[in-house]
Amino acid sequence: MSARSITKRRLLVVAGLVVIAASSLRMFLSQVVVEGSSTLRLEPSTRLYCRNWLPADGCMWEIGGNGKQVHALPPGVSGEPSRQLHSGHRWFAHVRPSGIRGDAESAISHGLYVMRDDGLTVALPLPVGVEPLAGSVRWPTHAEDRALAWIGRRRDASGDTVEGGIYMNRLEYDKEDRIVGGKPHKDSPVVSLPLVTNADSDQWGNSSVPDAESHDWSPDGKSVVLVSMRGELSVVEVDAGAITHLSVPRASGAVWSPDGSLIAFKIREPLGGIAIVEAKGGTAEVVFGPEQGIPFAVTQPQWLPAGCSMIVGYLSPEHVPPGKPAKPALVVLDLVKGRYETIAAEVADSVIPVASR
Repeated sequence: MSARSITKRRLLVVAGLVVIAASSLRMFLSQVVVEGSSTLRLEPSTRLYCRNWLPADGCMWEIGGNGKQVHALPPGVSGEPSRQLHSGHRWFAHVRPSGIRGDAESAISHGLYVMRDDGLTVALPLPVGVEPLAGSVRWPTHAEDRALAWIGRRRDASGDTVEGGIYMNRLEYDKEDRIVGGKPHKDSPVVSLPLVTNADSDQWGNSSVPDAESHDWSPDGKSVVLVSMRGELSVVEVDAGAITHLSVPRASGAVWSPDGSLIAFKIREPLGGIAIVEAKGGTAEVVFGPEQGIPFAVTQPQWLPAGCSMIVGYLSPEHVPPGKPAKPALVVLDLVKGRYETIAAEVADSVIPVASR
Protein backbone atom coordinates (compact mmCIF):
# COMPACT_ATOMS: atom_id res chain seq x y z
CA MET A 1 0.00 0.00 0.00
CA SER A 2 1.17 3.51 -0.75
CA ALA A 3 2.29 5.60 2.22
CA ARG A 4 -0.14 8.23 0.99
CA SER A 5 -3.07 5.84 1.29
CA ILE A 6 -6.00 7.63 2.90
CA THR A 7 -6.96 4.56 4.85
CA LYS A 8 -3.52 2.98 5.48
CA ARG A 9 -5.18 -0.37 5.79
CA ARG A 10 -5.27 -3.73 4.18
CA LEU A 11 -8.49 -5.38 3.13
CA LEU A 12 -9.15 -9.00 3.94
CA VAL A 13 -12.05 -11.07 2.68
CA VAL A 14 -13.29 -13.26 5.50
CA ALA A 15 -16.53 -15.21 5.19
CA GLY A 16 -17.70 -12.85 2.48
CA LEU A 17 -17.18 -9.72 4.60
CA VAL A 18 -14.53 -7.05 4.29
CA VAL A 19 -12.44 -6.69 7.43
CA ILE A 20 -10.68 -3.32 7.75
CA ALA A 21 -7.45 -3.33 9.74
CA ALA A 22 -5.54 -0.32 11.16
CA SER A 23 -7.56 2.18 9.17
CA SER A 24 -7.19 5.92 9.64
CA LEU A 25 -10.46 6.24 7.73
CA ARG A 26 -12.06 3.89 10.26
CA MET A 27 -10.76 5.95 13.17
CA PHE A 28 -12.02 9.15 11.55
CA LEU A 29 -15.46 7.72 10.86
CA SER A 30 -15.77 6.22 14.34
CA GLN A 31 -15.75 9.73 15.77
CA VAL A 32 -19.11 10.48 14.17
CA VAL A 33 -20.81 7.22 15.21
CA VAL A 34 -22.98 7.24 18.31
CA GLU A 35 -21.69 4.62 20.72
CA GLY A 36 -23.72 1.43 20.51
CA SER A 37 -25.47 2.45 17.30
CA SER A 38 -25.55 0.37 14.13
CA THR A 39 -24.32 2.07 10.96
CA LEU A 40 -26.29 -0.52 8.99
CA ARG A 41 -29.59 0.69 10.41
CA LEU A 42 -31.28 3.57 8.62
CA GLU A 43 -32.62 6.35 10.79
CA PRO A 44 -36.44 6.49 10.83
CA SER A 45 -36.38 9.87 9.07
CA THR A 46 -34.24 8.66 6.15
CA ARG A 47 -35.97 8.21 2.82
CA LEU A 48 -34.40 6.58 -0.22
CA TYR A 49 -35.55 7.52 -3.70
CA CYS A 50 -34.75 5.36 -6.69
CA ARG A 51 -35.61 4.89 -10.33
CA ASN A 52 -36.64 1.59 -11.82
CA TRP A 53 -34.13 -0.39 -13.86
CA LEU A 54 -36.38 -0.56 -16.92
CA PRO A 55 -37.60 2.68 -18.55
CA ALA A 56 -40.94 0.97 -19.19
CA ASP A 57 -41.54 0.87 -15.45
CA GLY A 58 -41.59 4.67 -15.57
CA CYS A 59 -41.68 5.65 -11.91
CA MET A 60 -39.76 6.56 -8.80
CA TRP A 61 -39.92 4.57 -5.59
CA GLU A 62 -39.68 5.83 -2.03
CA ILE A 63 -38.12 3.45 0.47
CA GLY A 64 -38.27 3.98 4.24
CA GLY A 65 -38.34 2.03 7.47
CA ASN A 66 -34.93 0.42 6.85
CA GLY A 67 -36.09 -0.89 3.50
CA LYS A 68 -39.34 -2.38 4.77
CA GLN A 69 -41.65 0.33 3.43
CA VAL A 70 -41.71 0.74 -0.35
CA HIS A 71 -44.22 2.61 -2.45
CA ALA A 72 -44.33 4.11 -5.93
CA LEU A 73 -44.65 7.84 -6.49
CA PRO A 74 -47.22 9.11 -9.02
CA PRO A 75 -46.41 8.51 -12.72
CA GLY A 76 -44.09 11.13 -14.15
CA VAL A 77 -42.53 12.15 -10.84
CA SER A 78 -38.77 11.80 -11.25
CA GLY A 79 -35.47 13.55 -10.79
CA GLU A 80 -33.23 14.74 -7.98
CA PRO A 81 -35.18 14.95 -4.68
CA SER A 82 -35.09 18.06 -2.51
CA ARG A 83 -33.14 17.85 0.72
CA GLN A 84 -36.13 18.82 2.85
CA LEU A 85 -39.88 18.40 2.98
CA HIS A 86 -41.96 21.48 2.19
CA SER A 87 -45.37 21.51 3.85
CA GLY A 88 -45.22 17.72 3.87
CA HIS A 89 -44.16 17.42 0.22
CA ARG A 90 -40.89 16.71 -1.54
CA TRP A 91 -39.84 18.32 -4.81
CA PHE A 92 -37.95 16.63 -7.64
CA ALA A 93 -35.79 18.57 -10.10
CA HIS A 94 -35.06 17.28 -13.58
CA VAL A 95 -34.27 18.15 -17.19
CA ARG A 96 -36.69 16.98 -19.89
CA PRO A 97 -37.52 17.70 -23.55
CA SER A 98 -39.33 21.00 -24.00
CA GLY A 99 -39.50 21.57 -27.76
CA ILE A 100 -37.59 21.60 -31.03
CA ARG A 101 -34.51 23.74 -31.52
CA GLY A 102 -34.54 25.97 -34.59
CA ASP A 103 -30.85 25.63 -35.41
CA ALA A 104 -29.11 23.49 -37.97
CA GLU A 105 -29.18 20.40 -35.76
CA SER A 106 -33.01 20.39 -35.69
CA ALA A 107 -32.77 18.52 -32.41
CA ILE A 108 -34.98 18.43 -29.36
CA SER A 109 -34.39 21.20 -26.82
CA HIS A 110 -34.51 20.62 -23.08
CA GLY A 111 -35.84 22.61 -20.15
CA LEU A 112 -35.45 22.69 -16.37
CA TYR A 113 -38.40 21.64 -14.22
CA VAL A 114 -39.35 20.94 -10.61
CA MET A 115 -42.17 18.53 -9.81
CA ARG A 116 -43.80 17.95 -6.44
CA ASP A 117 -44.50 14.42 -5.24
CA ASP A 118 -48.21 14.93 -6.04
CA GLY A 119 -47.48 15.87 -9.67
CA LEU A 120 -47.54 19.69 -9.44
CA THR A 121 -44.99 20.90 -12.03
CA VAL A 122 -43.19 24.23 -12.43
CA ALA A 123 -40.96 25.20 -15.39
CA LEU A 124 -37.94 27.27 -14.42
CA PRO A 125 -36.44 30.06 -16.58
CA LEU A 126 -33.01 29.54 -18.14
CA PRO A 127 -30.31 32.04 -19.10
CA VAL A 128 -30.70 33.16 -22.72
CA GLY A 129 -29.35 30.55 -25.13
CA VAL A 130 -28.47 28.04 -22.40
CA GLU A 131 -29.63 24.43 -22.39
CA PRO A 132 -29.27 22.11 -19.35
CA LEU A 133 -27.84 18.59 -19.44
CA ALA A 134 -30.22 15.81 -18.43
CA GLY A 135 -29.27 14.08 -15.20
CA SER A 136 -27.00 16.91 -14.03
CA VAL A 137 -29.32 18.77 -11.61
CA ARG A 138 -28.28 19.01 -7.96
CA TRP A 139 -29.76 20.59 -4.82
CA PRO A 140 -26.60 22.02 -3.17
CA THR A 141 -26.62 21.20 0.54
CA HIS A 142 -25.52 24.68 1.60
CA ALA A 143 -28.44 26.32 -0.26
CA GLU A 144 -31.07 24.51 1.86
CA ASP A 145 -33.40 23.92 -1.12
CA ARG A 146 -33.25 27.58 -2.18
CA ALA A 147 -31.20 26.91 -5.31
CA LEU A 148 -30.57 24.34 -8.02
CA ALA A 149 -27.28 23.76 -9.82
CA TRP A 150 -26.90 22.08 -13.22
CA ILE A 151 -24.48 21.60 -16.10
CA GLY A 152 -25.36 23.45 -19.29
CA ARG A 153 -24.08 24.98 -22.51
CA ARG A 154 -24.77 28.24 -24.30
CA ARG A 155 -25.27 28.27 -28.07
CA ASP A 156 -25.21 31.14 -30.54
CA ALA A 157 -27.75 31.84 -33.28
CA SER A 158 -26.06 29.40 -35.66
CA GLY A 159 -26.21 26.59 -33.12
CA ASP A 160 -22.52 26.54 -32.22
CA THR A 161 -21.62 25.99 -28.57
CA VAL A 162 -19.83 29.07 -27.24
CA GLU A 163 -19.85 28.44 -23.48
CA GLY A 164 -20.17 25.63 -20.99
CA GLY A 165 -20.39 25.56 -17.24
CA ILE A 166 -22.33 24.97 -14.04
CA TYR A 167 -25.35 27.26 -13.79
CA MET A 168 -27.68 27.97 -10.89
CA ASN A 169 -31.29 28.97 -10.36
CA ARG A 170 -32.50 30.73 -7.21
CA LEU A 171 -35.87 29.25 -6.28
CA GLU A 172 -38.90 31.25 -5.17
CA TYR A 173 -41.48 29.87 -2.71
CA ASP A 174 -44.93 31.17 -1.83
CA LYS A 175 -46.42 31.43 1.67
CA GLU A 176 -47.51 27.79 1.50
CA ASP A 177 -43.91 26.70 0.81
CA ARG A 178 -44.61 25.83 -2.83
CA ILE A 179 -42.07 26.56 -5.53
CA VAL A 180 -43.57 29.15 -7.85
CA GLY A 181 -40.55 30.01 -9.98
CA GLY A 182 -36.91 30.94 -9.91
CA LYS A 183 -34.32 33.21 -11.44
CA PRO A 184 -30.99 32.28 -13.03
CA HIS A 185 -28.04 33.24 -10.85
CA LYS A 186 -26.58 36.66 -11.70
CA ASP A 187 -23.17 35.05 -12.25
CA SER A 188 -23.89 32.76 -15.16
CA PRO A 189 -22.22 30.32 -15.22
CA VAL A 190 -20.98 30.17 -11.63
CA VAL A 191 -18.24 27.74 -12.72
CA SER A 192 -16.91 27.78 -16.30
CA LEU A 193 -16.06 24.48 -17.95
CA PRO A 194 -13.86 23.73 -20.96
CA LEU A 195 -15.57 22.44 -24.10
CA VAL A 196 -14.81 19.09 -25.70
CA THR A 197 -15.87 17.70 -29.06
CA ASN A 198 -17.10 14.26 -30.11
CA ALA A 199 -18.15 13.49 -26.56
CA ASP A 200 -20.34 10.50 -25.86
CA SER A 201 -23.55 12.34 -25.03
CA ASP A 202 -26.98 10.91 -25.79
CA GLN A 203 -28.54 14.36 -25.51
CA TRP A 204 -26.01 16.47 -27.40
CA GLY A 205 -24.58 14.00 -29.89
CA ASN A 206 -21.11 14.80 -31.24
CA SER A 207 -21.28 18.59 -30.95
CA SER A 208 -19.17 20.60 -28.50
CA VAL A 209 -20.21 20.02 -24.90
CA PRO A 210 -19.00 21.03 -21.42
CA ASP A 211 -16.34 18.65 -20.18
CA ALA A 212 -18.28 17.36 -17.19
CA GLU A 213 -20.18 14.11 -16.77
CA SER A 214 -21.44 15.10 -13.32
CA HIS A 215 -20.77 17.42 -10.38
CA ASP A 216 -21.48 17.81 -6.68
CA TRP A 217 -21.19 20.74 -4.28
CA SER A 218 -19.23 20.66 -1.03
CA PRO A 219 -21.39 21.05 2.10
CA ASP A 220 -20.11 24.60 2.67
CA GLY A 221 -20.77 25.61 -0.94
CA LYS A 222 -17.19 26.78 -1.52
CA SER A 223 -16.06 23.98 -3.85
CA VAL A 224 -17.36 21.71 -6.59
CA VAL A 225 -16.13 18.23 -7.46
CA LEU A 226 -16.24 17.55 -11.21
CA VAL A 227 -16.08 14.30 -13.16
CA SER A 228 -14.89 14.89 -16.72
CA MET A 229 -16.17 13.02 -19.75
CA ARG A 230 -13.01 10.91 -19.55
CA GLY A 231 -13.60 10.08 -15.90
CA GLU A 232 -11.02 12.46 -14.44
CA LEU A 233 -11.76 13.89 -10.99
CA SER A 234 -11.03 17.46 -9.92
CA VAL A 235 -12.06 19.89 -7.17
CA VAL A 236 -12.71 23.52 -8.11
CA GLU A 237 -12.79 26.38 -5.61
CA VAL A 238 -15.76 28.41 -6.81
CA ASP A 239 -14.56 31.92 -5.88
CA ALA A 240 -10.80 31.56 -6.39
CA GLY A 241 -11.01 29.26 -9.41
CA ALA A 242 -8.18 27.06 -8.06
CA ILE A 243 -8.32 23.48 -9.36
CA THR A 244 -7.02 20.36 -7.60
CA HIS A 245 -6.73 17.29 -9.83
CA LEU A 246 -7.24 14.05 -7.93
CA SER A 247 -5.35 10.90 -8.91
CA VAL A 248 -8.07 8.26 -9.20
CA PRO A 249 -9.20 5.45 -11.52
CA ARG A 250 -11.76 6.41 -14.18
CA ALA A 251 -14.56 7.85 -12.08
CA SER A 252 -18.30 8.41 -12.32
CA GLY A 253 -20.82 10.13 -10.06
CA ALA A 254 -18.55 11.63 -7.38
CA VAL A 255 -20.21 12.83 -4.14
CA TRP A 256 -18.93 14.71 -1.09
CA SER A 257 -19.10 13.24 2.40
CA PRO A 258 -21.39 15.18 4.79
CA ASP A 259 -18.43 16.85 6.51
CA GLY A 260 -16.69 17.75 3.23
CA SER A 261 -13.43 15.88 3.92
CA LEU A 262 -13.92 12.87 1.62
CA ILE A 263 -15.22 12.21 -1.88
CA ALA A 264 -16.76 8.88 -2.87
CA PHE A 265 -17.19 7.77 -6.47
CA LYS A 266 -17.96 4.80 -8.67
CA ILE A 267 -15.08 3.28 -10.64
CA ARG A 268 -16.01 2.99 -14.32
CA GLU A 269 -13.60 0.20 -15.21
CA PRO A 270 -13.03 -2.66 -15.22
CA LEU A 271 -16.07 -3.78 -13.21
CA GLY A 272 -17.17 -0.80 -11.18
CA GLY A 273 -16.33 -0.65 -7.52
CA ILE A 274 -16.80 2.18 -5.02
CA ALA A 275 -13.76 4.18 -3.93
CA ILE A 276 -13.02 7.06 -1.55
CA VAL A 277 -10.37 9.79 -1.80
CA GLU A 278 -9.58 12.77 0.41
CA ALA A 279 -10.92 16.02 -1.04
CA LYS A 280 -7.53 17.69 -0.60
CA GLY A 281 -5.80 14.95 -2.61
CA GLY A 282 -4.19 11.58 -2.06
CA THR A 283 -4.53 7.99 -3.18
CA ALA A 284 -8.00 6.55 -3.74
CA GLU A 285 -9.00 3.43 -1.82
CA VAL A 286 -11.53 0.88 -3.07
CA VAL A 287 -14.00 0.14 -0.26
CA PHE A 288 -16.61 -1.93 -2.09
CA GLY A 289 -16.23 -3.98 -5.25
CA PRO A 290 -14.74 -6.98 -7.05
CA GLU A 291 -11.29 -6.53 -5.53
CA GLN A 292 -12.79 -7.37 -2.15
CA GLY A 293 -14.70 -10.34 -3.52
CA ILE A 294 -17.96 -8.37 -3.48
CA PRO A 295 -20.41 -8.23 -6.45
CA PHE A 296 -19.73 -5.16 -8.54
CA ALA A 297 -21.50 -1.88 -7.92
CA VAL A 298 -23.77 -0.49 -10.63
CA THR A 299 -24.75 2.87 -9.13
CA GLN A 300 -22.86 5.81 -7.76
CA PRO A 301 -22.59 5.85 -3.97
CA GLN A 302 -24.79 8.06 -1.82
CA TRP A 303 -23.69 9.06 1.66
CA LEU A 304 -26.09 8.67 4.54
CA PRO A 305 -26.39 11.75 6.80
CA ALA A 306 -24.06 10.51 9.57
CA GLY A 307 -21.19 10.18 7.08
CA CYS A 308 -20.09 6.73 8.23
CA SER A 309 -22.10 4.65 5.76
CA MET A 310 -23.36 4.75 2.19
CA ILE A 311 -26.10 3.31 0.01
CA VAL A 312 -24.97 1.45 -3.10
CA GLY A 313 -26.82 -0.51 -5.79
CA TYR A 314 -25.07 -3.71 -6.89
CA LEU A 315 -25.56 -6.84 -8.96
CA SER A 316 -24.72 -10.39 -7.98
CA PRO A 317 -25.63 -13.78 -9.49
CA GLU A 318 -28.43 -14.40 -6.98
CA HIS A 319 -30.13 -11.18 -8.13
CA VAL A 320 -30.24 -12.18 -11.82
CA PRO A 321 -32.92 -14.88 -12.21
CA PRO A 322 -32.65 -16.89 -15.46
CA GLY A 323 -34.61 -15.31 -18.28
CA LYS A 324 -35.35 -12.10 -16.37
CA PRO A 325 -33.79 -8.63 -16.69
CA ALA A 326 -31.22 -7.83 -14.06
CA LYS A 327 -32.03 -5.33 -11.33
CA PRO A 328 -29.59 -4.42 -8.58
CA ALA A 329 -30.13 -4.77 -4.88
CA LEU A 330 -29.62 -1.88 -2.49
CA VAL A 331 -27.11 -2.27 0.31
CA VAL A 332 -25.99 -0.17 3.25
CA LEU A 333 -22.18 -0.14 3.27
CA ASP A 334 -20.67 0.26 6.75
CA LEU A 335 -17.35 2.08 6.34
CA VAL A 336 -16.41 1.70 10.01
CA LYS A 337 -16.78 -2.04 10.36
CA GLY A 338 -16.21 -2.94 6.71
CA ARG A 339 -19.43 -4.82 6.15
CA TYR A 340 -22.65 -4.41 4.24
CA GLU A 341 -26.27 -5.46 4.46
CA THR A 342 -28.92 -5.76 1.75
CA ILE A 343 -31.99 -3.67 2.54
CA ALA A 344 -33.96 -4.13 -0.70
CA ALA A 345 -33.53 -6.45 -3.67
CA GLU A 346 -34.31 -5.87 -7.37
CA VAL A 347 -35.70 -2.39 -6.97
CA ALA A 348 -33.70 0.21 -8.81
CA ASP A 349 -30.78 1.31 -10.95
CA SER A 350 -30.28 4.57 -9.07
CA VAL A 351 -30.76 5.49 -5.44
CA ILE A 352 -30.71 8.89 -3.77
CA PRO A 353 -30.96 8.91 0.04
CA VAL A 354 -32.62 11.99 1.57
CA ALA A 355 -33.20 12.73 5.24
CA SER A 356 -36.75 13.96 5.74
CA ARG A 357 -37.22 16.92 8.07
